[in-house]
Amino acid sequence: MADEERESRIVRWFKIGGIGCAAIVLIVIGLIVGGIQLFRNSLTGFERADALLEDVTEQLGPIEGFRADSGGAIWPERVEAFLTARESIAPARVEMERTLDLLGGDDSGNRPAGVPLRKFVAGVGLLGDVADFLHQRNQALLDAEIGLGEYYYIYTLAYYSWLGKSPGDGPTFKLVGERGYVLESLENLDEPEAEVRAYRMEMAQESLNRLFLPVLREQLSAVDGSEVEGDDQSWREALVAEIEAMEADANRLPWQDGLPPVIESSLAPYRDRLDGSYSTMCNALEIGLARR
Repeated sequence: MADEERESRIVRWFKIGGIGCAAIVLIVIGLIVGGIQLFRNSLTGFERADALLEDVTEQLGPIEGFRADSGGAIWPERVEAFLTARESIAPARVEMERTLDLLGGDDSGNRPAGVPLRKFVAGVGLLGDVADFLHQRNQALLDAEIGLGEYYYIYTLAYYSWLGKSPGDGPTFKLVGERGYVLESLENLDEPEAEVRAYRMEMAQESLNRLFLPVLREQLSAVDGSEVEGDDQSWREALVAEIEAMEADANRLPWQDGLPPVIESSLAPYRDRLDGSYSTMCNALEIGLARR
């Protein structure tokens, strides 16, 4: 990274933290010594996370290569794999939640006030926290043997379409921007919360629609390639209707009006564990980075 880019990012953290000129004079001495190294360490963390993601893709397939069961069921071992991955990154989620709380508040609308230095420290540490979160998430995927496409498929159906969580969940500021990068979205922590959530909702809906519409089409193709009757015919009709609805509305999530019985019955035994593994604050990071 060029020196001017590093300088730009350091200045940006000053603005985010609300640090005054006198404080900057005191802090900049420390930044000269350790600030650049901190950013270098963070970037190294991202490189390690990306390397692990390449391993996930190589061993478990690309996100776009995921194929759901043609009959709609999510088999118990796959839900268990998802939950194993979620539960193993719980400590990393807790650390992210603490940082995000300091930077911008939560869904209650509370924004930390009178703690500019704490917000500055949280801002500087955000890159490292995100890198660590992604590294642990990618390692969890490898350990649980669940690809990123399947991970997001279960995440979307379980949390959004079934449990009623919102794609707009997250801190009161834009954590992830249009291109899926964290830094570009931290220019202004004071943007109106309603606009932040509307933006996050639209970005998530569009990306998930694009990601999973082909999955439903593949399921329909598989059903059409075999004889259908009874429950299979009902499943086919549901698929046709959902595909048409998603094609007509680019912001529609899969099965957002309610899961078909075959999918709901797959998730029902795990309701409490699924609900307990969801993080309102970290949702913005989880689903925002799905666009990368």
